[in-house]
Amino acid sequence: MNIQLTEVLSDVMGQTGQAIVRDIVAGVREPRQLARHRQRRVKASAAEIANALEGDWREEHLFVPKQALAMYDDIARHLAECDARLDALLDARSQAKVDIGKLPRAGSKARAEHEIRQRLANWAGVDLTRINGLGVTVVMKLLSEIGPDVSRFASVKHFCSWLGLCPGQAMSEFLSARRSDMRLF
Repeated sequence: MNIQLTEVLSDVMGQTGQAIVRDIVAGVREPRQLARHRQRRVKASAAEIANALEGDWREEHLFVPKQALAMYDDIARHLAECDARLDALLDARSQAKVDIGKLPRAGSKARAEHEIRQRLANWAGVDLTRINGLGVTVVMKLLSEIGPDVSRFASVKHFCSWLGLCPGQAMSEFLSARRSDMRLF
């Protein structure tokens, strides 16, 4: 194909890049027509994008992008199913309504993370992501392993030992004598 789309777009799978790739797979070959998909946030002009889309449109070269786009769409569908299942599980475990602060603007990446933080805080009863070093994924892993009730641990020391944050008794010169210990963190 010999097109240079990556030279004018920083994210080929962004809004503009996906629209162009989908049109190419659908059979559109005219560079100016493809460049019309340019969003206003793209730094490159429509003429620069059209120049980058000048190439050799042989069918044998178009087979791979068609297959890759189909796989991308399939993976995106599977991820959406996983997200829906995760949302249902987090909503089912909600115990209390915790206010974690102002909601970011709609459509932002921070908004999606804020919604997950809100669900985790409702499950735990407190926003654990406010603790330095604990992000959304760590809190989700911790809650899925032990749940919001830590009363089964006799003390903070027992909990830290279970987490693997305390050195074991099989330590010698900062080296563990047992390498098979797989801890949560």
